[in-house]
Amino acid sequence: MTQFLKKFWGISLVLCCMSFHVHAQDEHPFGVQAIDSLLEAGNTMLAQEVLQQHISRFRSNGQIDSLYQFPIYLGKLEAKKTNSTKAASVAKDFIEELSTLTNNHRTLFKAYLSLDKLYVFLGDDASSVIASKKALEYAKTTPDVTQEELGLINYTIGGNYYALYDLSNAVDYFKASVAAYEKAETAKKDKLADAYNGVAVSMWTLNKLDIAEVYFHKAIQTTRESDLTDYDRDYYIVAFQFNLALVVDAQGNIGEAIDLKKQIISTLQDIINGSQDDFLVKKSKRLQASAISNLAAFYHDTGYLTRAYEMLQYAHDKKKEVFGVDSPRLATSAHQIATSEIELLEYDKSIATVETALKNLRKAPSRYLSVEADLLYSMAKAYSAKKEMARARELYEQSDALYREAYPDEYSREYLILLRDYAQFLVENGETELG
Repeated sequence: MTQFLKKFWGISLVLCCMSFHVHAQDEHPFGVQAIDSLLEAGNTMLAQEVLQQHISRFRSNGQIDSLYQFPIYLGKLEAKKTNSTKAASVAKDFIEELSTLTNNHRTLFKAYLSLDKLYVFLGDDASSVIASKKALEYAKTTPDVTQEELGLINYTIGGNYYALYDLSNAVDYFKASVAAYEKAETAKKDKLADAYNGVAVSMWTLNKLDIAEVYFHKAIQTTRESDLTDYDRDYYIVAFQFNLALVVDAQGNIGEAIDLKKQIISTLQDIINGSQDDFLVKKSKRLQASAISNLAAFYHDTGYLTRAYEMLQYAHDKKKEVFGVDSPRLATSAHQIATSEIELLEYDKSIATVETALKNLRKAPSRYLSVEADLLYSMAKAYSAKKEMARARELYEQSDALYREAYPDEYSREYLILLRDYAQFLVENGETELG
């Protein structure tokens, strides 16, 4: 029986598999709440008017350094009117103009963090890396930059690299974030917990389970010591436990992992039922869908194939409600479904599932090499089962090449599984060396 590749798309508020947003640590600038509310309500024209009023007021009052907060809003509004490319261009032009009006490097690094958030909104993770690294460049030349600010920026860069599955870079920046937050006397403990979790997630993906477990426990304990209260604290703890369950499973304790996932799903349902915070409820629903998908994977690995497949379909449908039916962010759960379909001997259905996921994935502005490699690996297994060996070998080779590009200096859990199965495929077909 094929073991699932339990990979999750990108990082969320707590780096845990919600797959829609990279940063938990965004500060909400004062004075823009009205714009956020109008955009949420779909009132684009009034949002544009309010935004221009803010910009004009700050300019006329000589408050140039307060303009850092607006690149994301200019971009969002432009995206609604035209397209993502024009949206990014408008935001970058605004920062270029801002750099001619002020030499305050704190203002400029905050402006680039705003641009980073726009790229996250647009789904362009590669450009997010560039913007967030530019923010760090300015931060390092800000005379009175704080350790907390450096912690935030390094965390942001780590999140962007992780979204691209560039794990070596991700873990380096997450570690830098931890170091900065540990030095910062005023840093909130929930932010430090996030940084611990970032290191842990990266280590888990690189198959360094013992180190990952240590950092997940640090994240959970630090959250318990934080100022978070009630459902907010419950959410963070359960999100870190979500990740810890993956380590528990990888260490061979699948029964314990299943029990922990059931507890997580139940706690999230309590938050969904009890919280009055719409945003927290929305996050909890997303995390719960991923938890159900995980639980299905655990059931799959213990032999309950039909039950697992039904749960995976249910979780995938929930994610479609969140991201849209054509979103490339559905690729990881589609890969799990394709794997399940192979186990159920539905080879043509599995191939169709992968083809749909690849089509949407390749429309994204950034490339997600290891996710694409996962999908090609699944398709290779399906064609191998159909005895179409030439096509299977071609797909194995493509998958291997993408993994090598994604992990030039590391062997991830997923890549090791691919190498094992590819080698077995070659032996069964009278060959002894990988291509």
